[in-house]
Amino acid sequence: NSCVYLGKHGLLGGGKKSNKGKKSKGKSSEQEANLSPSEDKDKQEAIRNRKILAKQKQALSSSKELYKGAPHPDIAVALNNVGQACISLGDLRQGLMYFEQALDIYNVLLLDSNEYRPHAIETLSQIGHTYIALNDPLKGVKYIEQAADLSKELHGNLPDIALAYLLHTAGTTYYSMHNFRQGLN
Repeated sequence: NSCVYLGKHGLLGGGKKSNKGKKSKGKSSEQEANLSPSEDKDKQEAIRNRKILAKQKQALSSSKELYKGAPHPDIAVALNNVGQACISLGDLRQGLMYFEQALDIYNVLLLDSNEYRPHAIETLSQIGHTYIALNDPLKGVKYIEQAADLSKELHGNLPDIALAYLLHTAGTTYYSMHNFRQGLN
């Protein structure tokens, strides 16, 4: 499995398989020195992604402390950033947990203002794509459809590439589930 970057509307795919719980056959320093260029690049990317995750978690902690846990858009953004970092490390379930927490905050913020609607759309899309990557396309497509509905409310009849992408994703997901009639809707 590999991560798939979906532009500003989400990052998702299966992520790399975790070796959690498996015994590692540790490499000697000689073996490490003989890594192929692609193995070395993968190792460097994993190290970089772990550092990014640590920094994103630190930013989340600072935001929560600053706003004393009250629903605030900065906390939701930080939650989404941690979720993306988890996804980049292949931990889809952990990423999903952070996306869902961000969505909870956006749902509270949307009660007072539509200003955060684009962020809620993006978060719904991320959750939907994560469920699809976790092999739960029915649940995933429901979130994608919610994102599309919010996008339609936001943009009305104006052309919107993000909406087109969401509708395409919903259609192809229904198609992959052999629900052709729903896919055409």
